[in-house]
Amino acid sequence: MEIGLLGERSRAVDRGFHAALIGALRNPQIDEVYARVGDRIRLVQIQSRYRLSPTVVTQTMEEHLAILAALRTRDTPAAVAAMEHHLDRTLHRAIGLRSEERRVGKECRSR
Repeated sequence: MEIGLLGERSRAVDRGFHAALIGALRNPQIDEVYARVGDRIRLVQIQSRYRLSPTVVTQTMEEHLAILAALRTRDTPAAVAAMEHHLDRTLHRAIGLRSEERRVGKECRSR
């Protein structure tokens, strides 16, 4: 079940977090890709009946904080690991895709 105003606020914070990370890269090509992917992500969320709950909001914000902590200390391996964890969890929440399936997909594409 959607959590109303908290859901609206958390989605705004989420969009802002991602936009700030992408903007900090100062790369027009990545900006363009992010804009296209963002539209597709919202479509998947709608089609998959992706809904927020207090637990999902908390988990997502904790994932964001882990990314920020790694970036703040300039710990590249930790930042990469935190971002990959966040992506895995987001895919799992949105469409049920697990990290193993994502890795298999990457391997197939690299061949």
